[in-house]
Amino acid sequence: MKEQVNITIYRGSHQVGGCCTTIKYKNSRIAIDLGSPLNKKDKRKIHAEGLTYGEKVYDALFLTHYHDDHTGEAHRALPGIPIYIGACAKDILKAYGRVREIAPRRRFLWKRLCGIRAGQTVTAGEFRVTAIMSDHSAVDSFMYLIEAGDKRILHTGDFRLHGLRREELLKGISSLGVIDVLITEGTALGKETGPSQAKNGLMEKKTCLSEAQIGKELACKAAEYKYCFVLASPSNLDRIHLVAKSAQNGKQFIVSRFQDCLIKIAERHGLLDFGERILPGGILQGRGLRNGIFGKDLAKTGFVRVIGTGMLSRRTLRYFCEKYPEDTCLIYSTWKGYGNRKKVSRLREVAGEHFYTIHTSGHVKEDDLNTFIETVNPSNIIVIHTECEDVTKSSIAYRERIIKVSDGETISV
Repeated sequence: MKEQVNITIYRGSHQVGGCCTTIKYKNSRIAIDLGSPLNKKDKRKIHAEGLTYGEKVYDALFLTHYHDDHTGEAHRALPGIPIYIGACAKDILKAYGRVREIAPRRRFLWKRLCGIRAGQTVTAGEFRVTAIMSDHSAVDSFMYLIEAGDKRILHTGDFRLHGLRREELLKGISSLGVIDVLITEGTALGKETGPSQAKNGLMEKKTCLSEAQIGKELACKAAEYKYCFVLASPSNLDRIHLVAKSAQNGKQFIVSRFQDCLIKIAERHGLLDFGERILPGGILQGRGLRNGIFGKDLAKTGFVRVIGTGMLSRRTLRYFCEKYPEDTCLIYSTWKGYGNRKKVSRLREVAGEHFYTIHTSGHVKEDDLNTFIETVNPSNIIVIHTECEDVTKSSIAYRERIIKVSDGETISV
């Protein structure tokens, strides 16, 4: 009798973020992701014997990407357990580790990470794990093809098909062959798609725009306003790249030193090319403004400037909104959940009527998820990273193949 593969969803069966999936075959064990809950009030930790406490029994931990809800507890993996992530993603986590606000216990996580490349196969005990290029709002994201015995499992991590690599991703997935179990994210399942006005004043759009459409809207606003400020996540480098491309007709693209550091990491790994029109953000802050170092060229051509939510960003935005009120705008281009924060509200107040939301999700749309599932054609489906109460009642493809799971429950295939 052939030995079965046991899959346990430690967390993520009915929540978005904070995921951890473990897989056991014979005496070998691996884990996929070890994240923190998105809800910071949720202090629960993942307690997996042999992974986070007790004697080490896990052969490896594989991280799909660098977002905190997938890596936030990775530092708790027992010593001696190798931790794998994309090589570029490792360097990005290393850069974030230098930021003082990062908790000390997580600041040095990068030292334990093993950087791998898309297409690379890692042997961990009885497992063969192959990293597959994915597309998410974190560059260098991976899906993992996990082979053990005669079983083949595909773990998607977070992904989307409305990004810039749709065809490349689908082409790669279609060549994988037989998949016994698909473990997929289902963030969008059961969520409203109609228009809504969020409490923080950020408008949601009825349709989920593609990244290409986002690029066009950013370019339109950058052409309409001479001085264009964009609030975006520094680590969403695909979006930052679109912001850079929106700076046309001689406009300069201006970023902080930290943002420039992340850009150089992505360029060094050959994932993106930003060109040579990047200027340091310091020329638009503090004494640079007071002493007129703003410069005649910038005053003439204008700029597109990526900002954060700190005091210096707010002061800079206020300076331009007051001096050039009709030529200055603020674009909000990140997750709507951050809009509740006081610092974002203050920026929005400064921008007034020249505040715009141009954003799209980093997670797969429901209809695209069906396209993906039909392409993979798995024998069984496990949906995680979802708040959908009953995925078998959603519009997901091949519902009859879904295996319903709860946190802590083990499925044998």
